[in-house]
Formats: sequence, structure tokens, C-alpha cells
Amino acid sequence: MTQPVTHTPTTTRTVAEVLIGSLENARQGKADVVLTASLGQSVSISNGFTQFSIPGSSDWLANPANDADSIACNKTHDQSGEAQRPIDELLWTLGYYSFNGSLSFGCRRDDVVKMVRWPNYTRLPHDSSFHRISALLTSRPTSIVLTSKLLNIPEEEVYRFYNAARYAGYVKAINRPDSEIPAPRKHKHQSLIQRLFKHMSRSS
Repeated sequence: MTQPVTHTPTTTRTVAEVLIGSLENARQGKADVVLTASLGQSVSISNGFTQFSIPGSSDWLANPANDADSIACNKTHDQSGEAQRPIDELLWTLGYYSFNGSLSFGCRRDDVVKMVRWPNYTRLPHDSSFHRISALLTSRPTSIVLTSKLLNIPEEEVYRFYNAARYAGYVKAINRPDSEIPAPRKHKHQSLIQRLFKHMSRSS
């Protein structure tokens, strides 16, 4: 069972945040790929962007990144011996470990948020307050800032929940259409990675 995470304040970008840009290209191209970080850890995406696997623990996604960190993209290998998990669990994890306690791209404090799916907290990184946030947003849609006040929870914790849940598709902002939400900013390596995805899609 996954235990609540204790956070140390930091302004450093994480490996998860570097990985997000590369994963967006995989989502758009529906490509089966292996994304490998600078230190050799990898994430395999399979079955048309519906499943993933990570050998061993995923804790390395929370590690600080540096300017040398990049993501290599390769065609997927044989995954017959690896446990496959739903892709939304990876998306939650990346959103959770990114943005350093700030809201992610396109998310606002005044977003009125509705819970559309309860997270499986036995498998996902989370704060101890997340069960209470989930219960509130399930019972009635509430803004991010009001959620913090009603539950007496620091806004940074609610931001972390919203980043993870929004990226995984577990919540929806009901006070504005998705078309108003801008796309994530591209990482400096993303244009190269996007070209690789297009090439792989044509050759598959």
C-alpha cells in the first residue's frame, strides 16, 4: 500500500516534469515507446497509450532534474514479463511530482472542480489530505481556493492534488470549457522528440 508522501520545499524541476513533455507526444501519436531518462531509468508505453510499465520503483520520478537531463525515445521492447498498469496511474504520478507546489499549465485557483473518478490511493503517491479533498469534490464541485479554506489545508497541497488528478483525468473544471486551457509549454528537447515520434509512427 502506498503511504502518504512527506514533501521538502524545493524550487528545482523534477525528472517527472522533464518527462511530461515527452509523454504528451506519445499521447498524441498513440505510439508504443520506451522513454529513458539520463541515468538509465525507463518508462514503457504500450497498447496505444493505454498502459505503462516501470521496472522497479517509480520514486526516481521525484528526483531533482538538471539542465543535462533529457529523455531518449526508442521503440518499445518485449514487455511480456513486465506488469502492465493503466496509463492514468502514470499521468497522476507525473502530475503529482511536478510543478513544485504551484498549479500546472492552464489550472487556476478559481477553477470549480468536480471529481469524476476516485483515485486508487493504494497504488498512487498522495498526501494524507487527499482523501478529504476527494470526498469534498465528489459531494459538491468546489473551487481550489475554497477547498483549501473549507478543509483547512495549505493551498500547495490542493494544487498538488489538482495537478495530479487533472492530468490523470480524475477531475474536471466545470466553470470553463477545456478549450480555454492552454497546452503545456514545450521543453527545449521536445521538438526533437516530436520528430522522433512522427518518424516512428510512419515506420511502424
